Amino acid sequence: MGAKQSCTKRELTVTVCTWNLGNTAPTTGFSWLGASRQSDIYAVGVQEAIYDRRDGFIDMEMDLFVSIHKELGEDKYDVVRQQSLTPRTDKTYVNERAFIQACREGKASPSGIRVIILVKKSLIAEGWKIEDDDVNLQTCGRLGGVSGNKGGINVSFRIGETWLSFMSAHFNAHTEELERRILDYGSVMAGLHPVADDFGEKVDYQVMEVDDQQYVRNVEQMNKCHVVFAFGDFNFRLEPMEADGVTAKPKPEDFQEVLDDVDTRQWDAMAAYDQLLREKAKGRVFHGFVEKAPGHPQFLPTFKLNKKKGAGPWNPKRVPSWCDRVLWRSIGPKVECHKYVSHPEPQYAPNTSDHTPVSAWFSVEVRKAAVKAGLASSFSKMRSRSGGSSVKSMSMVVTDLQYEPEITHIVPLYLDEDEPDEAAALGQIKAAQLYISMYHTSLKERQKTKAQLWNDVAVKWSDTIKLDTQAAIEDITAHPLLICLRNNLAMENKTHRFGECMIDMRELYDSASKGGGTFKVLVMQRGTPRGFLSGKFEITGV
Repeated sequence: MGAKQSCTKRELTVTVCTWNLGNTAPTTGFSWLGASRQSDIYAVGVQEAIYDRRDGFIDMEMDLFVSIHKELGEDKYDVVRQQSLTPRTDKTYVNERAFIQACREGKASPSGIRVIILVKKSLIAEGWKIEDDDVNLQTCGRLGGVSGNKGGINVSFRIGETWLSFMSAHFNAHTEELERRILDYGSVMAGLHPVADDFGEKVDYQVMEVDDQQYVRNVEQMNKCHVVFAFGDFNFRLEPMEADGVTAKPKPEDFQEVLDDVDTRQWDAMAAYDQLLREKAKGRVFHGFVEKAPGHPQFLPTFKLNKKKGAGPWNPKRVPSWCDRVLWRSIGPKVECHKYVSHPEPQYAPNTSDHTPVSAWFSVEVRKAAVKAGLASSFSKMRSRSGGSSVKSMSMVVTDLQYEPEITHIVPLYLDEDEPDEAAALGQIKAAQLYISMYHTSLKERQKTKAQLWNDVAVKWSDTIKLDTQAAIEDITAHPLLICLRNNLAMENKTHRFGECMIDMRELYDSASKGGGTFKVLVMQRGTPRGFLSGKFEITGV
């Protein structure tokens, strides 16, 4: 074994914010962003941001983005990316023809879902740079990704060896539309794809792995980043349940029950009938994500505020709820949430929006290889460097691969919508021919196992996968090892993709002094758990 290469660590401060503007200009500004705290990175997501531009701005988009940038300090922060969700619209069209016609006539306007990411200039001056081609922005939507005012935007980038992902979304409204919200969540998690520059042009993302670059794009965003922040108006409601547990339109007594808890600040009682927490416990949404301890908001509901002056704080048309949230998930890096608050002060929301802004302040440990400046590689280039003093030949042999499925979340994908038959669905699953493919940007090509039939408990492979690379260590450790589990017999998106996961290459590299070890990682797809993949690995040549 050669000498181990050290890595430099740094604790970043990250502030993540969300606000549904209610299609009204934010006349009160963004002083609630907490500019005095001066975080290293700010991520701000807004929803329903459709309003007439104010004087001094070329359009409503620049009205919003410039206002945020000025609040934080244009002399202190650079914009990493600012984006509206397009080709989505603020109106839902019945069919694709109607949408295309509206585009041609200039009647279709961009969506009001927007996100801006800013980074402190002093952080970049320290050498913790974010390259433009390391920014991966993706969108999703209905009608093939073109119509409706719900959906999500994701911006991801690498800083040092740590991949950060910021996913801002807006899901379906109303208490009784819980299942549609869950479908929105799955659609956002699975459907995020590279943004289309031409407004109204349908994006068709492939199922087949046509090349290595397409392969990486097809891996779901949360399955290839170390730290994922999810924030937005997720629209999950506070819902005191009936004995039968059936979700239905809220009744007047539901409003009063929640209001009593709000008035007495009974946060734990409110959490007991929070739809998001309930479905999260079932693994249906945000599996593996967390909110600041004790695991749920401890602030006033963020919706529905009364916009009428002197009419009381809450609009009786809706049950007060924690619609606007910030959650996170980390694989590897240490993340700590220090503050998680809403901003209900009168100067922020009433008379402009029926939502209050929400923000969360984090510390995130990032790292980078201790190498000479200028050797960092780009994820989007999909290649590694072959020169430099730190170039190494590394070989990793993976054996004893085993997949233990989470049947509960797989069976629904195979159910016939008209005549659901769980026994028939389970039969299709067990007939699947599953294979594993692994890819890293420093490899010449993907490595695959043979297709393997299911058995009663788990899927096991006798294959030995050998991953050989000759690259700069900073290239090897800067990108995760992507692992995909696929069904060889199914080409439809939802049944072909059985699951995905990633392994932190820094952790594997640091294990090289021991010669190898074992791993067991959670397999995910569409944001839900699909089981666990385990195996053994041996590393030589470092």
